[in-house]
Amino acid sequence: MTTKPIILLVDDLDFFLEMEKDYLSKTQADIRIAKNGKIAIETARRVLPDLIYMDVQMPVMDGMEACRKIKQDPLLRNIPIVMVFTETGGVTRESVMLCGCDDALIKPVDRKLFLEVGRKFLYHVERRDKRVSCRTTVEFRINGLDRQGLSHDLSKNGVYVECREALKQGDHVYLSFLLPTISSHKIQARGRIAWVNQGFPRTNNSLPQGFGIEFQNLDSICRRMVEEYVKKATN
Repeated sequence: MTTKPIILLVDDLDFFLEMEKDYLSKTQADIRIAKNGKIAIETARRVLPDLIYMDVQMPVMDGMEACRKIKQDPLLRNIPIVMVFTETGGVTRESVMLCGCDDALIKPVDRKLFLEVGRKFLYHVERRDKRVSCRTTVEFRINGLDRQGLSHDLSKNGVYVECREALKQGDHVYLSFLLPTISSHKIQARGRIAWVNQGFPRTNNSLPQGFGIEFQNLDSICRRMVEEYVKKATN
């Protein structure tokens, strides 16, 4: 029988714990949580996690002290630790890395980066969202010009648009589209071109020419609509 890997999330704020758990929702792992560094060490000794994401600023024992203690423990020292920190009060990536962690991320943590960094240490970390077929017209504006394409598939965090318009990875767009089976209210969001699939040879020949857009500021109403569409399409 295969056992799931264990990922330990350490933060004193429920908001960030829930956000990180959501990021890992597609990862087949046993997610454990701890609210401070002291509990993190106790939990690590008990369950021997395969990966730890740990906040720096916490009560009782901060993340950097907890990281140092874990890395000094012969039983725990090989567990990868990714520190998560806010750049305040002189706290920098350089100062955080001195505690012996394996990598560090700045809050607010970008979902894609959070998963990419985790996957460096644990290949079970799943970076891809569940995608469902979605054919609808997508209007988008870039550099002050209005353009149009056809969506191919959709996830709760982005959409793939079939379009021959020459765009570059990293470009920002404003987009809007309808999910007619869900609502007559248009989804409107700012997005970033996460990857481009155009020209020859294409990155993925199984998809039409186009690009993947990562949503960056869906409001709560639009996010619920997208999530409802994805959920219905997978049931």
